[in-house]
Order: sequence, then structure tokens, then C-alpha cells
Amino acid sequence: MPLRLFDWPIACVGPPELDFAAFAQTITCEGGPDPETLTRWYATEGPMRPGVLVSSVTAVAGFFAANAWRQDLEGLP
Repeated sequence: MPLRLFDWPIACVGPPELDFAAFAQTITCEGGPDPETLTRWYATEGPMRPGVLVSSVTAVAGFFAANAWRQDLEGLP
């Protein structure tokens, strides 16, 4: 069975590297493996094009940078 990652808040059709870039930091922040280990694991199961991965990481970082100034939403953990 193929490995699939879904990040529902930004669900869209696009490169699998984008899903990976959005999800990998969550895994690491919650005590999982570091992004480099996750990248190696993921690359054994599906495409991991370096240029697309760099663009995806840049897009995810830009999303967080653009939204970091916003106030927290009441009621969210």
C-alpha cells in the first residue's frame, strides 16, 4: 500500500512534496523523527524531487510567516 499524507486544512491537488513539507514539521514538533529522517523514509515510498521539496518548504514557511502576526483564535488549543 502506498504511503499517503493528508493535511486537510490545505487540501489541494499538487505535488506530494507539498503535503510532506506541511506535515513533516508537525511530526517533528510532536516528538517524532527529525525532518531529514522523515525525508529519507518518505523518499523510499514515493517521489521526492529536491527542487520541488525546496519550493514546497518555502511555500509552507511563507504561509506561516504571513500569518504569524494574526491573533490566536479563541477556543483553539
